[in-house]
Amino acid sequence: MKYMIFVILSISLFSFCVYSKGCSFKKVGDSDSSHITIYSNVLAQNRVSLNWIIINIKSGLIDCIGEECLSKYQNYLLLNCPDMIIGPGLINLHEHLAYNLSPIKNIKGLYKDRHDWLRGKWSESLKLKRNDKKVKRVVNELRQLISGTTSILDQGDSIGLLRDLKKINNSKIVLNTFPLEDNQDKRFKLNQCPKLENKKALSNSILVFHVGEGITKSARKELDCILNDKDFTKNQIIFVHGIAFQGEDLKILKDRNSGIIWSPRSNLSLYGKTLSVKQALINKIDIALGTDWLASGSMNLSREVSCAIKYNKNILNNKLGDKQMWEMVTINPAKLLGIQNKLGQIKVGAYADLLLVKRDLEVSPYMNLINSSSNNIEMVMKSGFIHFASKTIATNMKSMFSNKYSKQNCFDIKVCNYLKTVCFNDLNINLESIQKEIKQSYQLFFCEKKGPKNEPTCLTNSPK
Repeated sequence: MKYMIFVILSISLFSFCVYSKGCSFKKVGDSDSSHITIYSNVLAQNRVSLNWIIINIKSGLIDCIGEECLSKYQNYLLLNCPDMIIGPGLINLHEHLAYNLSPIKNIKGLYKDRHDWLRGKWSESLKLKRNDKKVKRVVNELRQLISGTTSILDQGDSIGLLRDLKKINNSKIVLNTFPLEDNQDKRFKLNQCPKLENKKALSNSILVFHVGEGITKSARKELDCILNDKDFTKNQIIFVHGIAFQGEDLKILKDRNSGIIWSPRSNLSLYGKTLSVKQALINKIDIALGTDWLASGSMNLSREVSCAIKYNKNILNNKLGDKQMWEMVTINPAKLLGIQNKLGQIKVGAYADLLLVKRDLEVSPYMNLINSSSNNIEMVMKSGFIHFASKTIATNMKSMFSNKYSKQNCFDIKVCNYLKTVCFNDLNINLESIQKEIKQSYQLFFCEKKGPKNEPTCLTNSPK
């Protein structure tokens, strides 16, 4: 009976539709509707099922989920993609976009901690490679966006392509690369933790601290200094990297309800080692993935996931499941920031940050969504606005919502053998300057099986 209802419903709704490869489109009711209805294989509540998502493009939120929604809404644009899969937009919880010019060549994982390369010749080249120009920032955000990322935690300010997570939480988020003030000009002693100033400003904040980045005793000592500081222990702390953390350390972090941001490619390319993921899993610590930066990390979250897959297979004996890796770029980072009701999952009231990809039945739905290349991504939506999509989807959106999508804020781009469209909504961006910068910048995507150009290694001699 259920399937009979679906067939009748399909005939009544989808007749006289314009079909594309995988999706069809239709206006239902008033053409001035402020809603979009998507019908596809929806990954929600830990299962995949053909379902309906009603999106309010004025509020940018998901209004309704399920077949019963159709009787509640008479006016909407119908996007029918039954052969695809849709999930929440990906969340990148650690990046330094201002440094994303190109990977550093010939990194051999010989550094012992970050001070080892901060004080060396490499640091001199890094000083020259910081670029905060708006046009460069746009391209760096676009590189992340077209791989499925919709939200990012970065020390710079987003230009609006990606959701800036520093501005979404009512609690203050404090990012600090050198929480112990041990930058390249000074380094604290092993037998003495530094006396830090201005800690009152940290009250009631979520602290995101780079700690334990390396394999030295001083990298390990950083954690003791943080955990033994009463001012710090009043706050929730999310630790970035944690390469030096040991089993007992991770037990303490679990008791403190702390999380860890894992950047395997950057860790392995710089130090030859990374976080003890197995111990973190044993202690049930929430782990989120972050790309770190283009210099020694991944160009996007998809490539970071690829590194995690390789590490999981070669070192962890597949201890990590596909669902766990999917959670590292969706619900886990949202939970760590206390915004799981708004991001990281498809649910009523959440932001309409969505990722639609071509269905691949040879892999799990989780891996299908987080390890798809840009050419297989059909749509990336943030707050109900489509920023990246196939040419077919974008063309239909522009024709039905001409006030939001226009020639002034959209341009076409060929991704491998597929024509895609990038749109910037009401962002004040000069398309000509962006297109020029794309030609001069490190690649936005890659088509070769061997991977991106000069991509840092993901090989390791790391402990399990």
